[in-house]
Amino acid sequence: MEPQPPATENPEQAPRRRKLLIAAAIVGGLCLVIAVIGVFGGLKAKPSGATQVKPGETLDQGRFTVTVLSARVGDVKGPLDSKAKHSLIVRMRVTNNGTDTASLDGDLKIGMTGVPKPGKHLDPAEVTGLANGSPTTLVQPGLPVEADASWELSPGSAPTQAVIAFRKWEHGAGFSDPQIVWKVFSGSAIAATVTVPVAAS
Repeated sequence: MEPQPPATENPEQAPRRRKLLIAAAIVGGLCLVIAVIGVFGGLKAKPSGATQVKPGETLDQGRFTVTVLSARVGDVKGPLDSKAKHSLIVRMRVTNNGTDTASLDGDLKIGMTGVPKPGKHLDPAEVTGLANGSPTTLVQPGLPVEADASWELSPGSAPTQAVIAFRKWEHGAGFSDPQIVWKVFSGSAIAATVTVPVAAS
């Protein structure tokens, strides 16, 4: 019996088999890339934006712990104003987490902003405080005070809610001074936002 010649491959099967091998290699490569990214944390959900805090809940912005208590519309007369201005007034409880004295109309004011609409920020016009019922401009370490931050409104306007954003303070060396200090800037990241209803006036 004569040996049979080897069966020849169907010419149409060779390209098909080559395509299947290429597809399998691509899928395997993608699986490997995804596995490597996952190991290094690349597929973990990233927080989108700042933490949303409800009125009455505390938020930690580093130098201060703040609780937004309420909001209302009223008239505010600043120290340099000749007459009171129609304003949004947000009441807060503020604790200084640092070891040095902080100011309300300086330090606290720099670290917060109003958000009348997404992407727009308005710093408060005034920040005043009460400590044990007496007016104060300072926040001593560990001693909470109540503070009112105000934003001037257009005449007759009465918003039903306000969004207040609190910037994240950093604790580290100064730019040209090695002393460790608290720092915050107008461009600092937002630590948290609070949407507070505005009481009818």
